[in-house]
Amino acid sequence: MSTDNMQSGNRKFIERMKEIDPDFFKTSGAGQNPDYFVIACSDSRTDPETITSSLPGRIFSHRNIANQANVNDDSFRAGLYYALAALQVDAVIVLGHTGCGGIKAVKDGVDHAELAPWLAVIQNRLESQTADLENLSVGELEKLNIQAQVEHILSTSAYREAGSDIPVIGGLYHTESGEIEWL
Repeated sequence: MSTDNMQSGNRKFIERMKEIDPDFFKTSGAGQNPDYFVIACSDSRTDPETITSSLPGRIFSHRNIANQANVNDDSFRAGLYYALAALQVDAVIVLGHTGCGGIKAVKDGVDHAELAPWLAVIQNRLESQTADLENLSVGELEKLNIQAQVEHILSTSAYREAGSDIPVIGGLYHTESGEIEWL
C-alpha cells in the first residue's frame, strides 16, 4: 500500500488553501477557533468537514462507531469538555447518517468480541428510548440514536458547567443524497 495518493492530495490541499487565503497556514498554526463540536460516525463517507464544505479549523470533531456520546469513553469526555470550556464552541452537533453499520449491527444482533461492548451501550441507550426496538426500522433507529445522544450530552456535567445557552443539535446525513436533515 502506497501513500502516493495521500501525498498528492496533500499537495493539492496546500495549493488550494493558499489560493483561498495566502496566510491560511500562518493563521492555522497560531491556534484553532472552531464554531462547532461535532460528534460523528467513523464511517468514511461522513467526514463532517467534507460534507459541510468547511475549511480546516471550523469544526472540532470526535468520531466513533454510530456517533456515540459515551461518558465511559475518556476521549469523548475530554473532547466535549475541551470544546465547551477551552474552545468555547457556538454549538454541539450530533451527526448521524443513513446506512449506519453500527446501528444496523445493533438491529441485527451482531455479537463480535471486539464490537459487543460498544454495541451493547448503543442497544441499552436505544432500549431506554423505546420499548418497541425490534419493530423499528434501521432508519428510525438512526434518528432515535441521534436524539438519544443529544439528550445524553445535555445531561453531562461538562455541558451543565458550560451553561445551557449552547445549543445541542441533531442531524442525519443522507448518504444517498448528500443532504443533512436537522432533527
